[in-house]
Amino acid sequence: MGFVPDPGIFKANLRCLREKDPRSFDELFQTPAPPGRLEFFLTPSGALSAKREGLWLHSPRDPQGEADLFIEQSLAAAGAGEGGLTLMEGFGLGYHARAFLRRQPQGELWILEPDRELFLDALGGCDLRDVIAQERTVFLLAPSPEALCRLLAGRRETRTGIIKIRSVYQKDRPYYEGVDKAVQNLLARRQVNVNTLKRFGRLWVRNLFWNLGVLRRARGLYRLEGRLRGLPALILAAGPSLDELLPRLGELKERFVLISLDTSYPAVKEAAGEPDFLVVVDPQYWNTRHLDRQDFRNALLVSESSTHPVIFRRYPGRPFFCESSFPLGTYLERGTDVRGRVAAGGSVATMAWELARIAGASEINCAGLDLGYPGNQTHRRESFFERRSLGDSFRLNPLEHHSYRLLREAGRRRQPNNSGGLTLTDDRMTVYRGWFESQAALPGTPPAYSLSALGVAIEGIPYRDPRELLAYPPARKDIEGRLAPLRAEGEAGEEGSFEEGLRALEKELEELAQLSRRGREVTGEARRALKGGKNLQPLLGEMDRIDRLVLAGRGGNIAGFLFQDLLDSLNGDDRDPLDNSFRLYSRLLESADYHLRLLHQARER
Repeated sequence: MGFVPDPGIFKANLRCLREKDPRSFDELFQTPAPPGRLEFFLTPSGALSAKREGLWLHSPRDPQGEADLFIEQSLAAAGAGEGGLTLMEGFGLGYHARAFLRRQPQGELWILEPDRELFLDALGGCDLRDVIAQERTVFLLAPSPEALCRLLAGRRETRTGIIKIRSVYQKDRPYYEGVDKAVQNLLARRQVNVNTLKRFGRLWVRNLFWNLGVLRRARGLYRLEGRLRGLPALILAAGPSLDELLPRLGELKERFVLISLDTSYPAVKEAAGEPDFLVVVDPQYWNTRHLDRQDFRNALLVSESSTHPVIFRRYPGRPFFCESSFPLGTYLERGTDVRGRVAAGGSVATMAWELARIAGASEINCAGLDLGYPGNQTHRRESFFERRSLGDSFRLNPLEHHSYRLLREAGRRRQPNNSGGLTLTDDRMTVYRGWFESQAALPGTPPAYSLSALGVAIEGIPYRDPRELLAYPPARKDIEGRLAPLRAEGEAGEEGSFEEGLRALEKELEELAQLSRRGREVTGEARRALKGGKNLQPLLGEMDRIDRLVLAGRGGNIAGFLFQDLLDSLNGDDRDPLDNSFRLYSRLLESADYHLRLLHQARER
């Protein structure tokens, strides 16, 4: 049965929106009435449903009951909204949002609705003030996938679920698929970062302290800004397809700025002589072995302060450092020349991309960036990894067994490549592909091309035949002229300010260790007082004082870097608060002592 809503409902809903977030909805407030594309019907359950172009948005019999069942099933299947953040794709008449808020008393709900007119129609038909007024609901009208990911990237929330409202999802399917892809890439990168931190956190901290000497003489990446403007760049990774380009590399060096990764450096140098830039950012010792028996003193080295120190022992010049993404690195870089942020991508290839972008390259060509295993090969021939596997082989464990195990690890699957076929890849490579796709889509990014016919296809980075590059005009004289000033050593940072920073860091960490030790003692006293039925207030007040002092100092942020897993697990943890406090103080003390020990060792050296 058709139904004509009360016109006052629209104004009441808009007023509620205005009170909640006036700046975000100025455009909606200027609308005198909803567009009228929805037909409203009163259902047997007494609730309103609606049709759009002949299609029901909700059940014609019991829309709220339908939404309750759907949300219950969705939460059970996906674990979405368990105290974290949930993205709801589609709004309809708000029944699903209402059901979610009722079933999930904690956690935020972000509602994505790309159809503004449909949203306005919904405001004109149903009283939605109970949904709108909720502090934990956020309405996002037609945000681009990139804008949504920027909002998500600013949050520490690790639990993010997605609920798709089927009745409206299909109508805007291309938009939601773009959102899904961008969000999944972001969440995958975030999970990789969490796992990487757990695996390498202490190694990064140790490398940072071991690199204090080179940090003082390093130059900031900002000094390369615009240096390559108007010149094309060629990034040389060590994927299997690099072998196809090496015979032409000498000719291409006359036309392109060569940016070599550490993994490809030996082959690049043998084929074309010293590349213009060498990029090394890995913290692990085994990755430095790519440069065994290599003299790279004349290369322009681009790196960062947590790279394994053996690299800098062999490089007497002044490398270029990007700003650290770690609290300790940020602290230590004060008083040095290190400035220049990059978009963190987690690999040496992403760092090379950022170098080309910051330096203003007119275009970025990527060789050996296969992001997979074309021809079931893991690296170019005669790479360090291949030679190491060959050295570890014997009659009952031949080289083929090493490759087979690597290619059959979890997460392997085939993805479309640049030739229209399929190439084997894995979860880690898929995360990197998502990073490159997101960067290629950013405004102002130079045109980029892949030179790997069998490499995994990257949206926004189309394939081009490497032979096309030979038609570019010679530019080596111009390249050398621009880079020559950079090869001069220049001036190092101020010694006094750097030493002053180290003394301040030592004091911060010592105070943090004292506070953490005292916090554990007070927590123990509180436990005993609780068992004895004594007054806890004085002890709880002392714990509050300790917490305020920890939060006020820089030491807590630096030390907390090593136990982000604990901090995330405490979010929403319903265990004994005193037990959680004891765990937190213990980890703070452990981390502060670890930092102090490394700092003392570094200063002695």
